[in-house]
Amino acid sequence: MERRRRALVLLVLFLVESAFLPVQCQVLRTNHPPPFNFSSGIVRLIIKSYTDELIRDLGDSPALRLSESQAEFLRQRLGRLYEHVRRHPALHQRYLWVGRDQPVASPDEPPLASPARLETQASTVSKRGDSRQERSSPPQVPQGGERGSVRGVKRTPPETPIAPLSEEICRTSTAWERLNETVDSFGNAVEVVQDEAFPQWVFSYRCASQGSSCVGIDAMYNSECTERSGFMILYHRKSGSANDSLPSWGAVEVPHHCTCKITPKVIAER
Repeated sequence: MERRRRALVLLVLFLVESAFLPVQCQVLRTNHPPPFNFSSGIVRLIIKSYTDELIRDLGDSPALRLSESQAEFLRQRLGRLYEHVRRHPALHQRYLWVGRDQPVASPDEPPLASPARLETQASTVSKRGDSRQERSSPPQVPQGGERGSVRGVKRTPPETPIAPLSEEICRTSTAWERLNETVDSFGNAVEVVQDEAFPQWVFSYRCASQGSSCVGIDAMYNSECTERSGFMILYHRKSGSANDSLPSWGAVEVPHHCTCKITPKVIAER
């Protein structure tokens, strides 16, 4: 009786273990970690470990050794670094890039699918198409001369694509630019900080032909293509005060779009 009870317990444990084994193997085979989330405490732990390491390195040097109050002050300031970065308004701007190399891709274009994903999608479509052919055979078309024969009309697609019916009033050009001078939200002249290690690239929209006439405007009006500005958060300082003014983050004007300005023509009375 005791042997049968032990065998039954071992069998139950084996079945339970077997039920959870595929899930465990699936987790181990996963090569794609979950996306980063600010609600996780990973960044906080990284900052804390870096702070502790920095304080230990400073303590090893007699010339740089910190007092207890200085070390606590450093811990508190670096401990607030996480919230400072997470809430910074410049962090999630699509049209701002910081780096030595000029970006190539446009932030307005959707990201391209990877070749592996495209191959998987093509394989899935092919398999679906094969399964459809297995389930149902193509309809039989009656031969010519028989009653109920179908006469098809061959339609040749146009060799050149049909031109769109719409056209831009003012043609717009886009590019990644390193702005040097602009104005802030109060109209004050500012200089954008362009550090060689951290240059700021702005994706700007400009008129392809500034000052030219707009397309499709009635002859009763004078028209002109002109640029309009928007605001972005950039690292800047007041103009002419490179040594007196500390740089800071704030809203400054950047080329935002090209628009058409129209004014009615004055017709002299006869």
